[in-house]
Amino acid sequence: MTSSQDEVFKLYDVNDVTKYYPKFTEGEWRVGVTFNPSNNEWVDEVKRATAELIDLLEEMKSKSNDPRSLAKAQTDYEQAAMWAVKGITKTKKE
Repeated sequence: MTSSQDEVFKLYDVNDVTKYYPKFTEGEWRVGVTFNPSNNEWVDEVKRATAELIDLLEEMKSKSNDPRSLAKAQTDYEQAAMWAVKGITKTKKE
């Protein structure tokens, strides 16, 4: 590898995604709040609300006697958002 190629790899370090993406909260990252190719307002609403719930539980985990249950709830919220988005965006069967 040449030194110029080394420089390119240093500039585009794929392991440091913070250089390329905005800072997301845990909830925003988990629901993919910026991904909405259909530009559907309901999808945005579901993702924002879900992100807020996940973030609320994230704050509670450090003070909880049972952070595992809160982590499970976060995963369930994330999964519920995925099903909701599918329900919102799926086209009718012909």
